[in-house]
Amino acid sequence: MAARRPHGTPDCSGLLAAALETRHGLREDRPPTESDPSHGQCPDLDEAIRLRREALRVDEPDSPDRALHHARLAIALRRRADHRAGSRGAEPVAADLDEAVEHGEAAAELLDGEHGDRPAVLANLGAALQSRFGLTGDPAGIDRAVCHGHAALCAMGEDHPELLKCRQLLADVLHGRGVREGRVEDLDEAVAMGRSTVDAARAQSSGEAVGLLPTLLSDLGECLRARSELTGSRADLNEAIALGRRAVAATARDGAAWPLTVSRLSVALYRRAKTGTPGDLTEAIMMTRAVLASAPATSPLRAGGRSNLSLMLWARYEDTRDLADLDEAIDLVRAALGELTADDDLAAVALCASNLGAVLRLRHEATGDTGSLDEAITLARQAVQGVAPGHPDRLKVLYGLGVALRSRAERNDCAQDRMEAARVLAEAADAPAAAAAPAIRAARMAASLLIRPTDTDPASWERAAHLLEAAVRRLPTVAPRRLGRRDQQTSLASLAGLAADAAALALNAPGAPSQQAAARALQLLEQGRGILIGQALDTRSNLTEAPTH
Repeated sequence: MAARRPHGTPDCSGLLAAALETRHGLREDRPPTESDPSHGQCPDLDEAIRLRREALRVDEPDSPDRALHHARLAIALRRRADHRAGSRGAEPVAADLDEAVEHGEAAAELLDGEHGDRPAVLANLGAALQSRFGLTGDPAGIDRAVCHGHAALCAMGEDHPELLKCRQLLADVLHGRGVREGRVEDLDEAVAMGRSTVDAARAQSSGEAVGLLPTLLSDLGECLRARSELTGSRADLNEAIALGRRAVAATARDGAAWPLTVSRLSVALYRRAKTGTPGDLTEAIMMTRAVLASAPATSPLRAGGRSNLSLMLWARYEDTRDLADLDEAIDLVRAALGELTADDDLAAVALCASNLGAVLRLRHEATGDTGSLDEAITLARQAVQGVAPGHPDRLKVLYGLGVALRSRAERNDCAQDRMEAARVLAEAADAPAAAAAPAIRAARMAASLLIRPTDTDPASWERAAHLLEAAVRRLPTVAPRRLGRRDQQTSLASLAGLAADAAALALNAPGAPSQQAAARALQLLEQGRGILIGQALDTRSNLTEAPTH
């Protein structure tokens, strides 16, 4: 057993570990290459972790340095977990993250509230909890991460040397929870935090702050893009693209951050292309191809990049009907799915399988290939199994399965497929309110499958009517007041006629008393009309501001 290190003895292990960590950081700043024999490995960090564990073993239990040993070991373990997660085929990261959380909590417990290092310890503990949340989806872990981040920020003064990094970490944690749980308020705070961090970095003249600015711009753009997907805000998406362009321009082409920075911008351009902005899709495709060309075979950006490029080619196929784009999209997403492993996030694997099923269904529709449709349904079923209830991607995979089953039901006139499609789509329609627009589309499709002109089953009609009524009630969340009028109109345009369809269904439902049916239909029409009136009133926040003549 190693001897204890007496108080006051130089911590040679800690000094050597710090030097190794610095060298690892310098190597990380260079982009990985296929010819680099150490790609996917981190020998300096491995040795630093061994030394920091040794330092803890030989340190006196009451040593004043013990808390910092725990804290530094926690940071090293989290960095190794991030490195391993960034290298395809590397070792699992869960064990490192579990140990990082354990040592971070030990450090926080040993440091009193007045200790100058406690805020940074809490911020790094929050970051480790957030990384672990990305693997496990444990909501308690991400909630603790947010609490630790807020506590760290509150304990720091404006001149604290770690303030910039603490803000960055907290914004990242809030962004992660906002996306995972559909919390717009978290994304609002993440955007505000990101803006203040960018402003602070601009105000500082230190080399570290200046070097961090491109990453901060890219991070803020990601928060804005995520918020735009929840709210439908075109302004957020436009700003995300503008920030992404600035981040790419400020990032060295041969730097390690370039592929991720460009990938984020390309996804934002793809999202905006779906609103009809000319040139965005072509630019997104070119950028994604450039990222794939520069990424080593072991990089996780290859799987993500291939999946993203397949979505972009799918979007272009829907405009051009060029089967070459569809075939390439199928090949790309199939390759991406093959690169994902058991160590990857289950929901990410499931979403990739769902996307492959969707493009195979399109090939069936284009060519009549029944094998493609059967494979699409098999993949869609696997995708649903891989996404737990409550996950934000569950609606997407359920919708993909429902559409594929509907296609086969129509092809074969199969009542069993039709009813399963209706059931699956009805479950998708019950998704969280943050995903109101796609949930309403799922409800309309499910209702159309439940009823047929010759169907007189009151239960089917009642289920369909209930789905559309619930969809009408969700209309206000599709176009919230925070959106500009143009964005509200765009959001509601794709759902035009919903209230009228719900009213017609209520009137024609077999077995319903005529007066009751009429009252129900009128109520639905009034709900739909009320949303439009509310929009009109919201264009003028205060009637007293109306011009006088």
